[in-house]
Amino acid sequence: MELTDIQKELDQYLALKEQIKLLSERETTLKVRLKAAAEKLGEVDGKGHIVLHVGDKKLTNQRKVSNPLDAALAEKIITEKGLLDECMPFVRQLDQDALRAAYYKEQLTDEEIESMFPEKVSYAFLVQ
Repeated sequence: MELTDIQKELDQYLALKEQIKLLSERETTLKVRLKAAAEKLGEVDGKGHIVLHVGDKKLTNQRKVSNPLDAALAEKIITEKGLLDECMPFVRQLDQDALRAAYYKEQLTDEEIESMFPEKVSYAFLVQ
């Protein structure tokens, strides 16, 4: 591939990247406005979704339900019930700071530390 070919592809790449940015911003704006319209004018269906029919299309604010754990409240309740040890087991976990401290105290060798912390190489593509 010649440098002139690379320049043409780079110009095209940069132009597409700018168009994608503009299109993405516009898509986000439209999505926010359409969602607000559905919430204001739509009707709730049997599953709790908010639906607005527009011509042959349908805008839906889909209802999603989750049950995240309230850890602080759960811990309070299980402590009161005497279930703390049963419901919150001790989990062993390596402490990287302690490993490094052991290295500085010369309890671990360079080779051991290097094997525990292998180098990982990655690349990020940038156009500047």
